[in-house]
Amino acid sequence: MGEQRRVVARVEELAAQINEARTLRRQAAEEAEAFVTSVHINLAGKRTKKLGEILKLDEDAVPIEATGSYPQVGVKSFGVGLFAKGAVEGTGTTYRAFNRLYEGVLLLSQVKGWEGAVSVCPPELAGWFVSPEYRTFRCISTESRARYLAPLVGTEWFWSKLAGATRGVGARRERTRPEQFLNIELPMPEVDQQRRGEALFAEVDALKSLQAQTETELDALLPTILDRAFKGQL
Repeated sequence: MGEQRRVVARVEELAAQINEARTLRRQAAEEAEAFVTSVHINLAGKRTKKLGEILKLDEDAVPIEATGSYPQVGVKSFGVGLFAKGAVEGTGTTYRAFNRLYEGVLLLSQVKGWEGAVSVCPPELAGWFVSPEYRTFRCISTESRARYLAPLVGTEWFWSKLAGATRGVGARRERTRPEQFLNIELPMPEVDQQRRGEALFAEVDALKSLQAQTETELDALLPTILDRAFKGQL
């Protein structure tokens, strides 16, 4: 019994340390997001723009062929971003066309955009496809830069703007239509100022990548500890 109590106490100690690390990671993520929002608002000053003045609806609709295969991309809510999904065969969908992505295109989920399902396409997902429920927007080069918008649209500050532009409550909200999205007005710095912001945001991106790696490692750590405990290796 003494050995069992020692192992249980050790597992509880390690679990507490893992939970503390998770809390610190969440705090760091919140601080990084607050930094992006603060920099954006300060760079913009009093200058505001509607999204329709800095973005343009731009959809590369590819007709679906029965013999075709179309690797899919999804958008996670709450600013998490894009993720690769399995390919859909031409005979496996009722859609007539998919929207093809390209680097720097801003992708909005009509269904879940109001809860942060919005992101900018990175190079590695260019050429992949999304259903027509995802709308794509191109930066107007004289008004906005994709590399600047990428971290900004992942903030709660940004997607709260979408929530205000979408009718309904909770899961009963309507789809966020392109015209609603493009009508949103928000602070927006000049392009030259956006370039300055990109250099600052690059450091935040590096931090977020490290945080994602750490989260994966933390998720795997506790099951490993429990496995070792059952095997008497603690």
